[in-house]
Amino acid sequence: MTFFKSQFNSLVSKTLILLLTGVSLSLPKVNAQKTKDTSYASRLFDSSKIYYATGEYNKTTWILNRILQLKSEISVDTPPEYFRIYNLLGASYRNLGESSIAIDFYQKALRRTSDIFNQSVINGNIASIYSLRGDYTKAISYYKNSLSVLEKSNDKRKYRHIADNYHNQGFSYLNFGDYNHARICFLKSIGFAEKNRLGGEGETYFNCGLTYKRMDSLDKADYCFRKAIACNIREFGENHYMTGMSYMNYATFNSKMGRFSESDQLYKKAYTILINTLGDKHLYTFLCLKDNGERYYQTGNYLLALKYYQKSLISKIYNFNDSSVYANPKADILPDIDLLDILKLKAQAFTKLAENENRTENLRAALATLELAATFTEQLRTGYLYESSKLQLTTKEHEIYLSLVCVANSLYEISGDLTYAGLAFRYAEYSKYGVLRELKNEALAKGVAGIPDSIIDNERRIESQISGTRMQIEDENKREHPSKEKIEKLNMQQFALTQKLERLEQRLESKYPDYYRQKYSNQVVSLPQLQGAMSRKEAILEYVLENNDLYTFTITRDTFLMIKQVADSTFLANLNFFNAALHSEYSSNYVAYRNASYNLYKKLIRPAEPLLKNKNLLVIPGGMLSLIPFDVLIDKPYKDSDKCDYRKESYLLRKYPIGYAYSATLYYSSINIKGKRSPDFLGIAPDYKNSKDSLRSIPLGLKSVRRIALLTLGKSLTGSEATEANFKKYCGKYDIIHFYAHGFEDTLNPVNSMLFLSHQADSMDDGYLHAWEINSMQLNAELVVLASCNSGSGKLSKGEGTLSISRSFMYAGSQSVVMSLWRAYDRSTIGMLNNFYQNLLKGMRKDEALRLAKLDYLEKANPVLAHPRFWAGIVVNGNQNGIYHYWFLKKVVLVIFIILTILFGFKKRKTIRSFPHKAKKQGRILALQVLSGLSTLRTQVLHKIRRTYQRVVCKLSRLLSPKYKIYRKRTIDSTNI
Repeated sequence: MTFFKSQFNSLVSKTLILLLTGVSLSLPKVNAQKTKDTSYASRLFDSSKIYYATGEYNKTTWILNRILQLKSEISVDTPPEYFRIYNLLGASYRNLGESSIAIDFYQKALRRTSDIFNQSVINGNIASIYSLRGDYTKAISYYKNSLSVLEKSNDKRKYRHIADNYHNQGFSYLNFGDYNHARICFLKSIGFAEKNRLGGEGETYFNCGLTYKRMDSLDKADYCFRKAIACNIREFGENHYMTGMSYMNYATFNSKMGRFSESDQLYKKAYTILINTLGDKHLYTFLCLKDNGERYYQTGNYLLALKYYQKSLISKIYNFNDSSVYANPKADILPDIDLLDILKLKAQAFTKLAENENRTENLRAALATLELAATFTEQLRTGYLYESSKLQLTTKEHEIYLSLVCVANSLYEISGDLTYAGLAFRYAEYSKYGVLRELKNEALAKGVAGIPDSIIDNERRIESQISGTRMQIEDENKREHPSKEKIEKLNMQQFALTQKLERLEQRLESKYPDYYRQKYSNQVVSLPQLQGAMSRKEAILEYVLENNDLYTFTITRDTFLMIKQVADSTFLANLNFFNAALHSEYSSNYVAYRNASYNLYKKLIRPAEPLLKNKNLLVIPGGMLSLIPFDVLIDKPYKDSDKCDYRKESYLLRKYPIGYAYSATLYYSSINIKGKRSPDFLGIAPDYKNSKDSLRSIPLGLKSVRRIALLTLGKSLTGSEATEANFKKYCGKYDIIHFYAHGFEDTLNPVNSMLFLSHQADSMDDGYLHAWEINSMQLNAELVVLASCNSGSGKLSKGEGTLSISRSFMYAGSQSVVMSLWRAYDRSTIGMLNNFYQNLLKGMRKDEALRLAKLDYLEKANPVLAHPRFWAGIVVNGNQNGIYHYWFLKKVVLVIFIILTILFGFKKRKTIRSFPHKAKKQGRILALQVLSGLSTLRTQVLHKIRRTYQRVVCKLSRLLSPKYKIYRKRTIDSTNI
């Protein structure tokens, strides 16, 4: 386990309690004479610190707010100073889970002190909140700021803070995945602590060893783990729990290195120390038993591993003592991440044991254990309020759901029971884009009218309190002698909050059913629901790729097929080569490309092909499959006689229109939303003439956007008008949003991925449209087109797929996104998208429109530009339905009708004006004849217009919907009567 050094540690708490034992815990009554008594405020502040030290954070905040009320009546900042009050309020709200409120108070504290040491400590506290949220970039920034201030301070306390600062910086880099910077920070912390004889290097040596292990510097990792043991023995003694933890960590390292005899001895030492110092019901004892179980799992002794896992469960849960490996705790306990880990490991051991004995019984035990873990993940979601922390939980969820897919498939193979196949599909869906699904539900719920803000605020407040209580329980469990009474009290508090949230949800369900259904409908689509919503021409191919297993779910309106295949090293090598060849700036070897493409086709498409004839394919990829387009898989093997001509390859594109979706659930929810019959278009194309980043202008992009806007009778923001401010002004009013702009993909911190727009000198906007900004928008778009580089690629996250900027537009409310999986080439992209819109205007589905646009490009491209890397990266994700329904024809007919109406009106008005003169000359009869003639002429013209309209509709119907027959009146052949 990794360690984070907090400014508010248990040693400080104990010292506070000893120093302030003379202060009464009961608050004196407030009266009018004491309102201006500064000594009274000081006594209140001392009481608040004791309440903080004992974990009574609600009482702490109440007292501190009372002190602020008292101080507001005094003009001078007398003790306790404002910055101390605000700092303690920040720490209290942090522990209550209200991290945003905590940061606000820390910022107030910063503004109220000029002492650089105090400023550095407060910056460190803010950094710790960002680290807990998982926003490691901001955390590192604040740590660096705190360190630069600390180094200027003359306060003697700064040395401990500097060592801890380096340690916590390293901790953030380690979690961020930047192991080199993590190593540098840990070594600086160790060097500084040893130079100044500060102590506490044991934790830092352990984290440094973990970093070296992840960098594959195993000798250095071994040295650091041994140094951690030596430091803890010197600082705490041989029989201290921290020394026991050092032995346990080193035992785990040896076990993973295959040095099992050494790990056995170390585990025994660690377990003896932990049992003697902490007892059998403690977090660290639980971890030791769990790691020992993993050691037996590695050696193939699955039954013994199960026994140790069961012992660790007993150590973890106070009221659970069943030693039978088939017994699990009840679902009504309060879970945490460690509990998910042990249940997942226990299920893995059951799965392995099933290969040797009692196959069905052990597989069912594994299924029951994993389903309990899946239930706990849903409960845990309430305590994770931010996307970054949700993504951390999703990694754990993903592993559990994939294990469920595997076990359900095994039971299906044994029994042939389709219930297990449906169960496998259900958990495959849960494993895909769970955070996006949840965030979209929340965003759509906010748009439901009639919900009082007070209810939403109360809902958020309760969720924050649950999160804070969970953190307090975790902190208490890590103490050397955790208070059972306090843990029980916190558990009761969390249970009460959970019940309070449930009552609120029941109220929402009865009074605001639309809001409740949208916010809490985290269920995935079932097979009958999905098949009922699909058209007969659709087929869904959903993939789960993990480790060496490839699962393919093929779904049509009438059929369902699940196939499991081995994803061997050859398959993975072909996938890696194919991906690299398409993302490369240079053309690949033709023979190697053909072979890789055909081999992938054999695994991914051919097993399901009997169900795909004459279908539109919707591909729901998994893992690395989300980085490749299926359009360019080739269904014929390479022959020596084949010539290199990428224009004439037998691509899958020639057989099927192909669209993509993040998950079947998200696709299902999108096809239930009805769009406008005539959507409005907004195009954005900056020119970069005054670009701060020296970006080249794209004149073809500007022309293309203007042309499409003219074609669709839409609006275009081009050149200097294509600013961030203008986009935010108009984006919520349009159904189609089209960008032609440069893009930047941030693979380390995906929320910083961006589109470059025109910079406006006199505006607060910086010209960068970041992913995090898009996440906070509310779009009503049916389609967003991102003609920019890497708009569909990004960091791969377990359980959440590709964290791209296109995902942000889906989160913001778009039903579908056209995106580029790699660099978007100007001419090919513009040509295809122009044709794409023309095809859409004919009423085509999006996948069909893009397919024909790509085929048209291939027909006209020269041999060099026909390589798939120039055109195959443009794909459409999400709802594939058409968005124009005979729109072009309607507009043409409307324009013709308006012109004819004007002409007839002009002619009629002219006739009426001349009528009195004609009447005088020719009389009343002649006038009536004129009017009758005009009426006849009008009837004839309207009849001709109607006939022309019918012919055009008939021809377009044949063109757009060839499967529907056009019936004509036929002459009767009298010879056959």
